[in-house]
Amino acid sequence: MNQPSSLEIIVLGLELSKTNLELSKEEAILSLKIYFEEYSFELYDSLLIINIQTNQTNLTLESISKRIRKWLDRLAFTKAAFQILGRAKTSEDLLKQIIKGQISFDSFISWKKKGTFRITSKNLLHEKRPIQVIDFAKAISLYKDLGKVNLTNPDIDFTVLKGKEVWIGIKLWSQKDMFENRRSHLLAAPHPTGMSPRLARAMINLACAEKELLDPFCGAGGILIEGSLIGLNSIGIDFSKEMIHRAHLNTSQFENIDLFEQDALMWTKEVECVVTDVPYGKSSKLDQDLKQLILKFLEVYSNLTNTIVLCCPKTLKIRQLLKKTSWKVEFECDVYVHSSLTRNIVLLKN
Repeated sequence: MNQPSSLEIIVLGLELSKTNLELSKEEAILSLKIYFEEYSFELYDSLLIINIQTNQTNLTLESISKRIRKWLDRLAFTKAAFQILGRAKTSEDLLKQIIKGQISFDSFISWKKKGTFRITSKNLLHEKRPIQVIDFAKAISLYKDLGKVNLTNPDIDFTVLKGKEVWIGIKLWSQKDMFENRRSHLLAAPHPTGMSPRLARAMINLACAEKELLDPFCGAGGILIEGSLIGLNSIGIDFSKEMIHRAHLNTSQFENIDLFEQDALMWTKEVECVVTDVPYGKSSKLDQDLKQLILKFLEVYSNLTNTIVLCCPKTLKIRQLLKKTSWKVEFECDVYVHSSLTRNIVLLKN
């Protein structure tokens, strides 16, 4: 029988995309709630350090590892993840800690068996001064048998991360999802208003969607595809027969997607969360004024869900509209698209 993990705290380091650092941080922190109840975090430049409390979960190290892997696999703007083993103000201080045996190399979260290893370095601040990883390799090998060095495909991948401080960790995961292959223009029935798959996934993570999502203005189905890929039941509504036809073509190879041709304001079933990109711009065929549409939408859905992640043009000035509703902004950021469009992403709670 597997015994509960002896680790009371697991420290992770996430290397975030600098494209939109605030969005990168928020999607990671909010979606982690699905898998762990207690954790704290600090942001050091583009490195997000997360301390996960595991002593109250009675989970084995294996089950903790699986939860962490499932969480990482759904992230959009995280580049890599590490289990942090130690930290210091300088590389020299960190090296001294290893030599003195002050850092434990015994409890790994790893999806490979131990047998070979390598050690690399990463300058988070892009400093020109290199980190002498050979000194770290010698120090670790003094008291920990890690097998042979393998520079191409190691079982254990140690990394020294240098920013304003210095950390040593084991690389657990790196972003391999081919988001770019799912861009709107590459789908079976593309549409010019389709959003980036990476942004769609991040919006789902902001909603902390665990079982299902509803996109009441689903268009060609991009948000639904990203929901399906992380195991969610994804429901799409659009009043346009043409857009529902496009969505059917685009989502036919994905599981757990239901499409309905109807007015979004006529939906009556409660849902876990709503994630949507409201229709706007020259390609939109809606006759209603956009502001009035959103106000009515927020009124109707206040009885159907407690969580909405909304994408709308920044020019809409959504905060002014929200003063007329019961919805409160939990998070907000802007995403630049091109010279005439900046998207405003808002997480709303009722």
